[in-house]
Formats: sequence, structure tokens, C-alpha cells
Amino acid sequence: MESYDLALEKFKTLSANSTSEKSIEAKYYTAYLNYLKSEFKTSEKIIFELIQQEPSNPYWMSKALILLSDCYLTQNDNFQARKTLESVIENTEDSTFKKEAEEKLNAIIEKEKAQAPVLQSEEIKIEFKQN
Repeated sequence: MESYDLALEKFKTLSANSTSEKSIEAKYYTAYLNYLKSEFKTSEKIIFELIQQEPSNPYWMSKALILLSDCYLTQNDNFQARKTLESVIENTEDSTFKKEAEEKLNAIIEKEKAQAPVLQSEEIKIEFKQN
């Protein structure tokens, strides 16, 4: 964890000093290291800052949104994770990110199916009286 903290300080310094691609990358890795430290809310906050940063960068935006879905999953918020991954699938032009988002989304769907209760149907007989 100490090495994470040292890296976090370096990335925070890099991300604070400009709006360059390196700054955006540093902000992503700041969010990622917070995720690794199980500081999911902090990671989410940093990702939202990255998303709002101008100029935006499609590569880091897609990567950050996939990380955001991971944050949601670790907090058992499958709904937000699904919606975030669907957004990546719909909006990214990068086939690698699209494939990763599709795989993660399919894993969520399969997990939900496995956890869903199986409903047993009973046969119901209805008798009609004829006049």
C-alpha cells in the first residue's frame, strides 16, 4: 500500500498541473490506484473529474468508464455498472474497449441469471360450467 501512496502523490501532481494527455492519463491512474486500495468512492469522484475535463480524450474516457463500472460492481450496484458499460458499447469507436465492455456486461447478465430465483409453474385447471 505504501508504494500505491507514493505513486498516487506523483500522479496527483501530474494531473493537477495541466490538461494535457499526460495529465488525463495521470488522473486515470490516480482513480485506478484508489480502486486498488478499495477506495471506490474516491475513485468514482476522480473518474467524474476526468470525464468532465476539457479537452476530453476518447481513449482515457472509455478506459475510465470501464473502471467506473468496476467500482459500481464492487459496491453491488449492478444497475449503474450495466448502464455505464452500455454507454461505452454505444459510444466508443475503439473495438478493444467495446469488446471489453461487452464481455463485462455479459458477465453481469450471466451472474444475474444465475442468482435469479427459478419460478416453478403449477398447472391450474379451470372448469367452466356450461348452460
